[in-house]
Amino acid sequence: MRLNTLVIFVIASVAHAGVLFGQCAVFTPGPYSASILGNVVVDNAPGSLDAELAAYDEDGVCLGKTGFVEHEGLTFFNLAIYGDDPLTIEDEGISVGEFFVLEYSNTQTGQVILFDEGASFPGWSNMNGAPLPGWNDPYQTLHFSSDLTCPGDFNSSGAIEVSDLLDLLTVYGGICLGCREDLDGDGLVQVNDLLNLLTLYGSTC
Repeated sequence: MRLNTLVIFVIASVAHAGVLFGQCAVFTPGPYSASILGNVVVDNAPGSLDAELAAYDEDGVCLGKTGFVEHEGLTFFNLAIYGDDPLTIEDEGISVGEFFVLEYSNTQTGQVILFDEGASFPGWSNMNGAPLPGWNDPYQTLHFSSDLTCPGDFNSSGAIEVSDLLDLLTVYGGICLGCREDLDGDGLVQVNDLLNLLTLYGSTC
């Protein structure tokens, strides 16, 4: 099934020091790969040519990155996502069926925008460099937003309430790369995130 538009919500605060993302300086091109095609819109405007698009697996391993090409007012990308080489002991890539996270980072401004729900992207499989199913249309638009209008309102009800607390507790103590429950953006859902949510509890937005 063709994906016409993928809506990506993000947490802008992930750009602070210590975060796993925004640091894709090195990745390992291996024998297994799949590509994704599309174009990027950031805050309702075409992405910057000074930016890069990177992919990470659930463990925060950088799987590949690419720049953008502008054509007819759109910012296109062709990103190769590399798989783990089973002949090595290192975890240098993604495994079959694993979900991946996409990150938009502007190398000039330092802006880092991370996809919020990594599991929303379909699992990776080795395509020998060909596009993943549903990712072969360069006119497919990835919508990034640098503004999370109501942090802590995980169910978009307009208020921070019990259901939001229960939502955070379901992922408490685990790696949660780029998810909304990771309120401090450190890649883990832990005490700081719970305390942050409790300070917002009962508020409306």
